Amino acid sequence: MASPRVSSASTGRDSPNPTTFNEPFQFDEHKLASYAANPEKQELYVFNWLANLEREIKKIDKDTIKQCQTNLEKQLLKFISSITPKPQRPIRQLIARIFVIIYIKGDSRTLFDTITALQSLVGVGKNVGEKETKLAALHCIGIILKSLGDKILSLVPETVNICLKTIKNSSNALIVRLEAIYTINRSLEGASKGVTESIVKDIMKQMRSGLNDKALIIKVASVQVYCMHAIAKYTHQQYPITSNELDNLLNQMVKLLDGSNQTIRRSVSSYIATLLAGTQSEADFLAISSTTSSKKKSSTLPSQISGDDGLQQSDSSSSTKVILSVEEMLTNLSTIYNKQSTSREVRAAIIETYSALFLQLGTKYVELNYSFIAQHLLKDLVSHPKNSSSRYEALNVREHCELLLRDVIGTRLLSEQGQVTAVRELANGWLKQWSANQVEPSKLSLVCAANEISGLLLDLGGAASTVFDVVADPLVTLLSHSSYSVQIATAWCLRCLCYSLPIKLSGLITKVHGLLSKDLNNLSNQVTSSELPKRTLGYAYGLAALLSVIPSRPLDVSFEVSARIFSLSTQLIKTSANKDLSVASIQIQVAWILIGSLMSLGPNFVKLHLPQLLILWKMALPKPNSNKESVSNRSETEWSFMFHVRECVLGAMLSFLLHNSKLVTSDVSKRLVALLNNALTFTLLVPSSFPNNPTPNSSSISIAPQLPFSSLKFSDRENMLKRRIFQCFVVIRPISTYDNLSTQLLKLSVSQFADPEKNVGSAITAAIAAAVSGSFTSVWTTGDEYAYGVTSRLQGMNIDIANLVDNDDEEGNGRKVGVRDWLNRDLVESRVENQLEQPIIGAPEYDSLMIYTTYWLSSSNNNNSNNNNNKMPKPVPAATALVDYSLELFGLVFPAQSAQVQEVILDQLIKSTKHPRLEKSPGRKMAVQVNMVIGLLAIFKNIMNKNYSNRNNNGIADKRIGGIAMDMLQEAIIHPDPYLRNAASEALGRLLSIVGGNLVTTQMQLLVDQVVNNREPDTRAGSALALGCIYSHVGGMAAGSHLKTLVGILLSLSSDPHPVVHFWALYALAKVIESAGLMFSQYVSSTLGIIAKLYMADTHEPGGGSVGTTNVGLGFSAYQQFGKIIYGLIGTLGPELQSSAKVRNLCLNLMIELRNDEEQMVVVESIRCLQHFIMFAQQFVDLPRLVAFLQFQLSSKHLPLKEVAVTCLYQLVQKNAKHVFEVAVPGLDNQLFSLLDTDPTIDGVKDIVKSWLNQTAIDNPSLWVELCRKVMSKTGSVASAEKGKTNTFQVRNRELEKNTKLIQDSVQIPPRWRTQLFALQCLRQVVEVISSSGDKDHFDLVIAKKKGATGKDYLVLRVQELIKMAFIASTAVVSEMRLEGLTVLRDVIEKFAATPDPDFEEAALLEQYQAQIGAALTPAFTAESSPEILSAAVKVCAVFVGSGIVKELYRMGRILKLLTTALENCKDNVSVTTVGDVKDLSPHAAIMIKLSVLNAWAELQVSSIKQSYLIQVIEPNLSLLCPLWVSALKEYARVQVEPDVAEAQTNIIGNGKIGGSGGNFNGGSAQTEVFDSMYSGLTREVILPYYNMSWLTILGAVASLLESGNPLIISALNGSDSSSTSNFTTATETSTKKEAVKDFFILFGLCVEALSKTFGGSNRSSGLGVNSSVNNPNNTNENDKVVKTCINALKAFLRPSVAGTVFLEKEMVIELINLFDRLILTEGFEVQYDIIQIVANIINDYGSTYLCEDLLSTEEERYFYSFFFF
Repeated sequence: MASPRVSSASTGRDSPNPTTFNEPFQFDEHKLASYAANPEKQELYVFNWLANLEREIKKIDKDTIKQCQTNLEKQLLKFISSITPKPQRPIRQLIARIFVIIYIKGDSRTLFDTITALQSLVGVGKNVGEKETKLAALHCIGIILKSLGDKILSLVPETVNICLKTIKNSSNALIVRLEAIYTINRSLEGASKGVTESIVKDIMKQMRSGLNDKALIIKVASVQVYCMHAIAKYTHQQYPITSNELDNLLNQMVKLLDGSNQTIRRSVSSYIATLLAGTQSEADFLAISSTTSSKKKSSTLPSQISGDDGLQQSDSSSSTKVILSVEEMLTNLSTIYNKQSTSREVRAAIIETYSALFLQLGTKYVELNYSFIAQHLLKDLVSHPKNSSSRYEALNVREHCELLLRDVIGTRLLSEQGQVTAVRELANGWLKQWSANQVEPSKLSLVCAANEISGLLLDLGGAASTVFDVVADPLVTLLSHSSYSVQIATAWCLRCLCYSLPIKLSGLITKVHGLLSKDLNNLSNQVTSSELPKRTLGYAYGLAALLSVIPSRPLDVSFEVSARIFSLSTQLIKTSANKDLSVASIQIQVAWILIGSLMSLGPNFVKLHLPQLLILWKMALPKPNSNKESVSNRSETEWSFMFHVRECVLGAMLSFLLHNSKLVTSDVSKRLVALLNNALTFTLLVPSSFPNNPTPNSSSISIAPQLPFSSLKFSDRENMLKRRIFQCFVVIRPISTYDNLSTQLLKLSVSQFADPEKNVGSAITAAIAAAVSGSFTSVWTTGDEYAYGVTSRLQGMNIDIANLVDNDDEEGNGRKVGVRDWLNRDLVESRVENQLEQPIIGAPEYDSLMIYTTYWLSSSNNNNSNNNNNKMPKPVPAATALVDYSLELFGLVFPAQSAQVQEVILDQLIKSTKHPRLEKSPGRKMAVQVNMVIGLLAIFKNIMNKNYSNRNNNGIADKRIGGIAMDMLQEAIIHPDPYLRNAASEALGRLLSIVGGNLVTTQMQLLVDQVVNNREPDTRAGSALALGCIYSHVGGMAAGSHLKTLVGILLSLSSDPHPVVHFWALYALAKVIESAGLMFSQYVSSTLGIIAKLYMADTHEPGGGSVGTTNVGLGFSAYQQFGKIIYGLIGTLGPELQSSAKVRNLCLNLMIELRNDEEQMVVVESIRCLQHFIMFAQQFVDLPRLVAFLQFQLSSKHLPLKEVAVTCLYQLVQKNAKHVFEVAVPGLDNQLFSLLDTDPTIDGVKDIVKSWLNQTAIDNPSLWVELCRKVMSKTGSVASAEKGKTNTFQVRNRELEKNTKLIQDSVQIPPRWRTQLFALQCLRQVVEVISSSGDKDHFDLVIAKKKGATGKDYLVLRVQELIKMAFIASTAVVSEMRLEGLTVLRDVIEKFAATPDPDFEEAALLEQYQAQIGAALTPAFTAESSPEILSAAVKVCAVFVGSGIVKELYRMGRILKLLTTALENCKDNVSVTTVGDVKDLSPHAAIMIKLSVLNAWAELQVSSIKQSYLIQVIEPNLSLLCPLWVSALKEYARVQVEPDVAEAQTNIIGNGKIGGSGGNFNGGSAQTEVFDSMYSGLTREVILPYYNMSWLTILGAVASLLESGNPLIISALNGSDSSSTSNFTTATETSTKKEAVKDFFILFGLCVEALSKTFGGSNRSSGLGVNSSVNNPNNTNENDKVVKTCINALKAFLRPSVAGTVFLEKEMVIELINLFDRLILTEGFEVQYDIIQIVANIINDYGSTYLCEDLLSTEEERYFYSFFFF
């Protein structure tokens, strides 16, 4: 494509009309006059002309601009003062930007006159266009001063005075006063030097007055001026702030926050953060221009004294500037937060202030002062008595603290070293303090510290090895804490520690297991401490959490540990019957906790114990005795004990159901349902005399351990048991298993979530509700951890119901991926604001099961969908969870019922919602209404779910039921609460998509009538949203006839001046466009025209309406919805964008305007639109400016902006990466890699780099080597690696220059190890891409040096750097880095092995690097290594020895010695426990290493056929290798077979000593055999992948030895020990001299099976494994390799010396020939030739003696005769 930067003559396609500018920038007045009858068209014409002018003027040279500058200025001023067309928002924004470009590129002498003219327009008379003219003039003045203020400082005072008068004049429209404030703001930003002290005072006075304005948007703007003024002050230090002034401003801001909304909180928090950041001497980042050294010196003397004594004299002013210490600065915030009178809104704003403050102060500051910050947050905030007054308050402050420590500081600000320091600080300063007999930290602070350490450990991953010694012992000690919350947090922390460092898992399990066993033994001792029961439970939780790591890290733990723990658990259950209730309850709880965690090991473990488990469950959940006498005779303690036991049992059952769906057969599910029914019946027998009083969850700060004698009330226990029962019913499949209980379950579910008389909220809430009539506002602001019994599944716009991954789905590992924030808010802001509307805050201690399972049932607790198993789960309290799961069960069971039952249930629901008692309790009424809507939505989602609908269910039984459900939703659709409206609309849409037919027409007509006849904003907004949802679910085909009406209504509502109405109408319209697709084509032009018209209208502009409507609409941006609609329209148009110039240009102009919006949420949508646009019409976009703009967004602090910019950039890079990087601002590569450090959750960054690499690696490998080297060596940008290429725009405005500077100068934290790991992976990919290209010049140094002089780049020239980086990585601290380093080293050796050294004849290039390679490999054999690293190193050793780089044995030195030593270690050991200095290997790790060693030597044996020098390497070790190779193949044959089959064969044959699936190649003890046999399924699952990667090479080695007639391999195949005879050999012994070797059938079977699965080019599912591409450097297809190896092996095996005559039995020959026949038909000529050779060998070896017996006796044999001989 032609460059977009050429002169205007060649850019017609970028313009709305290529012929607009016949003369330089002449405006066509005649065309404007032709639209005189339609002012809207006039405005649109001017808008398009100005947009085109802006694009053109950026591209032309300065001289051209100067020629037409006068005319342009006149024309622009004319537009501003025009009455028709009016200078509406986009027009005035374009005019302002064009003025700036003119004065930057053209002559700035007329700038003074222009500003003067604009100032005069602000004060024009009271004519028709006064408001629009004033707005345009003010806006232009502000934008010009912001960019060019330093050139006209003398006009600043007058401008400010004009603005202040405009603000004071109450007759001015609200929007004009608002624009005047913005103009002051911009003037201060760009020309603060021109502001005098008296003007500053006037501004401050007016802004203080603005804080009391009735219009909230004026308050927000006033705060923003404060903020900019603060920056100006600290920039130039003209008017330093004093201590008193600081206090006054903070007090004013706090008053402003009371009753505030989100927009005000965001503005105020940003302002306070700026104020406080200025009190720090380190805050030089605030300086936009440089300050004098004297000023810097004066500000670097921090005072530790608060108040006026802490003031520092400034050299430039008689005023004093306050300098605060870290503690003093933070105390200003905590004092406000901790006040008794502080509202929730103010607290939320203070937390946002903390966040903004830390982000402003930056990484260096936060790391330097981390100990102070952590101390402040954990002590002054979390541990403050006020924040522990209720359970909700405690959890609220915990969430706030975790948000700051985790999401702001831990994730965004701390470098990797900073994270290590933070872990040490928290461990030493908090965890260790608890056991150090010093001042004991509070429980809440310990929980927060442990949770933050958990997050940091997961962030650090393998780098956590540096802090293991610091945290391990304190964590184990902390498990004995008396607080249940602390125990749970500590257990989770231990889980995270071992997840990051799996090599430590076995040791920690052993340690905690020992402590638990010791305490269990002491339980019955009367003199033990009263803390013992709690401590025992703490150890149980810790051990359970550690056991749950095993499934993801199975290599490091023996399953013998799991067996011992299961045995301990069953023993505890059995012995509990003879103990006191207090002891028995602890034993039972510990036992079921451990069993619950063992369930996560999966079916292979659990199926061995399932019969025993079913018996234990049956004993624990007997049929309840309904004898009234026995029921009434039990004490409350006994009842509590019985509830407690059943709840523990059901917790283990739930874990079983979650992790072992394959074992839940129909028989098992029926048994479990019967037991659940018993438990359910038991809950109904509780005497009513017990105190089932309301249980205020807020009554205790920390939930007590689940002991029957703890402070938990009886009703809590009842809720906990019922929750477990409902959870189990929800996950049992199929649901038809409990059909006979379905009606009972439905009624019970409805009674849980919709009972009008069930309101067990806190006593405080009830008292307030009773005392203050009409005080209720919303159920979401209750904040008592119960909220009238409302479900927690509705969180804002996110509805988390009926999303459970079906247990039949084998990939099920959680839930669906969560959607992004619907308002495009940043993570911190979104979380803080959502928490304000979250009456129930979850915490892991509410359901301890979550910390020791790998699944949980709610995605609302999982914000990071990419890390399901590691994000801390936060289940809700039992009472709320009971409501949630009753809704889930309701949604599952309802569709399976008959019409009669469905009608009865819905009637019951209707009666509940209409109950008279609810009129007295509006909170409960709303809660019931929410629950009902969510319940209905659950039903409809389940019916529409494909997996569910395949089962036997009635769905909505008939349309009458659908009509009832539709009527039930009507009230919720027009409810004042937007979240309830959204849920009801979603439910209605799904319902109508299910029932369809006339109901769709009826409902849509009802909604249309509602819109027409009702002016209530909530009603109109709800109806609009419902219409959108109906169309999106019913679909374009079914609802196509209604589309015209629907679009008309929604476009009409979109023009409504009320912000709530037009926001939701636009939202609904976007949904309709997305669903309609091409059916919307006929409405594209009209919709786009109305969007343009609304964009021009001031009714949709912030501040454009009355004070009342503006206040309501603050925070709702119509422009954001414009972006969504334009996105949908572009998708509808698709490729037609290229041909439809008018529509295309209007779309482009609107997108560019949205891109320039000051609201980040709008910019996000504009980038999404641009991304969609370039998919179809990239040639019409100015690519250099777009890329520069996206680069600037990559440096944003707003995460959604970064994400969408990365996605857009990826789309551009996919098309032409080289061009994108050429036009980009230098430093894009550095930006991308630093994003991996600062925002690792943005996955698209790696995709960009990979795409760029694949397109450019062949032409420019040095760029990539250098880029990776810089990342590995922790240096900055490699823009210079682009050979000096820079991006020079012909036109560049000042803003772009500033953006470029920000991109290049932004402070970056050092690369994290994961970024360096990715750089290494890129390095590998570079080698792979170049190797796959087939260009051999890259691997020939002689050619490379010759051609390199011409400027061409070759990879071979950078071999030294490749090996250096591989060496650095191989010796790193982090295991993952070491593994990748060894892999890079192996690739380099393989690819460059044949490269000769031009300086030394007959020497390989890599020979000179032998010492470095040896040095890189040696650490893998030291004690600090791990099994995976050792295995990889062995492979590299083999690759080097077999590569031919060094062919003399004596010169192979250390590398060969390492390989030989590894083999020696495998020689005699039944189970390898030591290799090199690596000791105490687990059984699985031993198998992996042993297979790696055998595979490495097998590769050498196979290579020795062509590389004769290897024979002297192999031969001395053959006597050891042959038996080990044969044994490994035998083991593979056994491991492949399902464990049940193998066990059955073992029992039949009576020989169980093949070595077991535990991998004991040479047999083992009887005890080990029994154990291996029991857990063969589990072991098979772990070790089979390693066998898959090794067996083929080993088979090839054995075959090559047989081919050469080596007697050692024949001896090994015969096996001298009878115990090694295979289970797979025939029982028939032949007496002939030519009998087969004992293990022939194993080898024969492996080959035949592999060939059967691979013929025809299909891949073998259990072939070479995931690393096949790495193991096969020549990129040969896996299928080809298997076929070739197995055919060659058969060639060696089917000889008399090996096979004897046994294989010539008729059945076997038939199978073999069938196989050969298929292979000949499907494979290439090489395989066909080999098969013919095998057949020829058989004929030659056996001749007519065996082949011709009974020949031609059947038709079949005649066929084989023809095959063999013809």
